[in-house]
Amino acid sequence: MSIKFQSVYLSRNHIQLGDELRIGIDAGGSKTAAAIVRCAAGQTSNLEILGRGEAGPCSITSASPAEWEAALSKAIHSALQQADLDPATQFHRVTAAVAGYSNTELHQPLLNRLEAVVPAAEYRLAPDYAAALAGAAAGEPGVAVIAGTGSVAYGTDSEGRHICAGGLGYLLGDDGSGFWLGQQAIRLALSDQLEEGPLRERLFNSLGTLIPSEIIAWCYRPVETGRVTRIAHLAIAVASAAHDGDEAALQLMLCAAEHLAHRALYILEWLRFSQPPKIYRIGGLWRAGKPLVVPFIGTIKAACAGAEFPENRYEPEIGAALLDWDPQCFHRVG
Repeated sequence: MSIKFQSVYLSRNHIQLGDELRIGIDAGGSKTAAAIVRCAAGQTSNLEILGRGEAGPCSITSASPAEWEAALSKAIHSALQQADLDPATQFHRVTAAVAGYSNTELHQPLLNRLEAVVPAAEYRLAPDYAAALAGAAAGEPGVAVIAGTGSVAYGTDSEGRHICAGGLGYLLGDDGSGFWLGQQAIRLALSDQLEEGPLRERLFNSLGTLIPSEIIAWCYRPVETGRVTRIAHLAIAVASAAHDGDEAALQLMLCAAEHLAHRALYILEWLRFSQPPKIYRIGGLWRAGKPLVVPFIGTIKAACAGAEFPENRYEPEIGAALLDWDPQCFHRVG
């Protein structure tokens, strides 16, 4: 069933008996976003967005439980205020989509914090990529290719399978990600094969040097200074140089696009769609535009001519509210 959204904000006087109220949360490393939605009990059609709220980061792997609770409380209570709902409102379901979902030992502590913030009949956790797809596809089947600092492909089909490829982190394989692009650019600079041009100039501006020993020292600064983020940030230099026609940068973007496309195609091999599959692009790296998007779509079209590439419809916090996540139907394939 197609899910239709109305961005309508209702006062508490419009909450009818039998309505189902849900909260969806995107708990990320940069911000926490919450959305309150309303639908008829047992249905997700004609869903209405009642209120939204934001707060600081809520990374379950790097923040403390007290910091989780502070961020969740601020985001949820901002959404309650916008929806004109009493903080004591009982919700049918609260779903938090989190990065680092595989850290199962942190699940119960986070659920405990959610229970302390908002009353609900049910509390759920889900991976951030599952909520991202649910939001982009408005709850319908499809495949999300998420490319930011890291990369992951995730898909669902009408038979209820959940398939994930990638998402293993920078040490175990985030091919095609912002970190991967930055790493490859550094390797190119260290090989002494990087010719004069936009990429060389922009790497120098970003790194402050092209002397090999100094580049190595820059890369191996202590983790506390954000090594992974620093290297991933170099993807901006690569994308900018690619737009200016730098051959080395264009080749790096082409390789990244192929890695991401092959991951999506791998997902498609495991899923069954009754209609042409829809592929959604999510994450900051896609802002690189044509140098990444064109070869990505071309690679997929060459193998799956019927694939479609619609625009993303809604944000991950809306997706979290929609999500019916069943860990028993989840499979990792690469």
